Amino acid sequence: MTKLLSILGCLAVLACAQSAQADSITISGNLSSDGTAVGSGDPVITDPSTINFGDPFSIVFTYDPTTATQSGGNFTLNDASLTLTFDSYSFTYSTAAGNFLEFSTPGAFGSGTASFLVCSSFANCFTSDFLDLYFAGTVTDLSSLQSQAGGLTGDASASPSEFEFLRNFEDGSQTDLQGILTGAQGAVTSAVPEPSMFLFLAAGLAVLIAARRR
Repeated sequence: MTKLLSILGCLAVLACAQSAQADSITISGNLSSDGTAVGSGDPVITDPSTINFGDPFSIVFTYDPTTATQSGGNFTLNDASLTLTFDSYSFTYSTAAGNFLEFSTPGAFGSGTASFLVCSSFANCFTSDFLDLYFAGTVTDLSSLQSQAGGLTGDASASPSEFEFLRNFEDGSQTDLQGILTGAQGAVTSAVPEPSMFLFLAAGLAVLIAARRR
């Protein structure tokens, strides 16, 4: 009887373990401004002369849509990360680091658009560091973004551009790179075990072993 109860307890624990949903969007584009837009105080971009008009960039956005907070068409991401890469430089934003990531549908430019707003923090969204992405296309909600990403294109009417990466520095200089978005593609949703799930599995296995020895 004790063995049976132990096994049932283990199964109950495992049934409660949750897997985190991980949707992924890969976005590509090309710069429409060059290294002259990079400020002298940028501690990361050490050689602005390598940044040229037309250079490609890529963005990988990974998120769990089930943890988002919704206000109208705005979805604040609570478990997400975004990495921008160009000219061997890489910039990563994540909710785990306290960065602010928001997806809007419709987007900033109204019906038929979708947009991303990424900031170093919500309080400093337009004063320190932000990344804006503006798309033309329709997404019904965040949960369908992954499957509808392929239908999104850069919004040519967006101002000042479809892509803007801005950083302000204490010396008064500024990095303000702009560009066009050439495509977006959603990855297949995958279930990623949360760290706590591994603990649940280990505990469950220990219970089974102990019950078997008895």
